[in-house]
Amino acid sequence: MRGYLSFILVLISLLLVLSLLEFSIQIDLSKAISLERLYGVEMNAKEATIEALRTGSNDGFSNYDKNHKIENCKHCYDNFCSPTPTSSNFCSDALCISCFREKEARYAAFLGATSAVSSLHNFDPDFSVIISASNIGVFLRHEPLSKNGFAIDFIRIDKDATIICNSKLGVSSSSKLPKGMVIR
Repeated sequence: MRGYLSFILVLISLLLVLSLLEFSIQIDLSKAISLERLYGVEMNAKEATIEALRTGSNDGFSNYDKNHKIENCKHCYDNFCSPTPTSSNFCSDALCISCFREKEARYAAFLGATSAVSSLHNFDPDFSVIISASNIGVFLRHEPLSKNGFAIDFIRIDKDATIICNSKLGVSSSSKLPKGMVIR
């Protein structure tokens, strides 16, 4: 009789464990999966933003560098050009327009970077991603072997760049690329 009672107790405890396992399998994991996907989308957005800032600024600077010459600056009024048409540095508005100026080169790199970031979209069809990374500074360095003697040194984020991700399931997050972050 003792063995029979032990068998019944073990059988009841096994049925209880199996029913608890069945109950735990039926738990809705959609929120947990959504959170994990949100994290992945957020990390992709951060990486894509950094890469877009880097490549966009390089493209903007390269385009400006290709279409401007530092030698043409001697034909500008602010570089003391000569009004005599026979001199080597005669004043010419047509040549002065293609003068390579460091400030304009930085601005062209800035425009390229912000344009590249604004073109980022479609990270995931279930999420909307908003990126604001327009407060950046572009810094040049002297590069003697380049066409006009300059190259991009680095990009610095001057104000926190925010990345906001929203899910259709109501899960959202906000992260930042911090102020002072340097991208080379």
